[in-house]
Amino acid sequence: MLIAIYASDLFIDHSIAHALNMLHTIDGSIIPPLFILAVFGFRGTARTALIGIAIGILVSLLCNQWGFTTGFAARITPAIANSLGMMAAHYLLPQPTGMM
Repeated sequence: MLIAIYASDLFIDHSIAHALNMLHTIDGSIIPPLFILAVFGFRGTARTALIGIAIGILVSLLCNQWGFTTGFAARITPAIANSLGMMAAHYLLPQPTGMM
């Protein structure tokens, strides 16, 4: 199964391999930043999480458009953008009491 996921020439249609790689990149730009910020005690609302997720997906799509489809840049750049977007949304938008 791991060989089938990582070796794109095992697929008959290369668009399936490209779609799986893109899904893995987008998934890696959403879950880890949310988890890391939660572990360090960052308490935000659903709105701030959704803003961060949207920014992470947009940066992931931009990285794919610019040719960063695999490797370090394709995985870490959207995750950093997600984290920074969440923190910016948290501190710039009004928050309910108890979320500071």
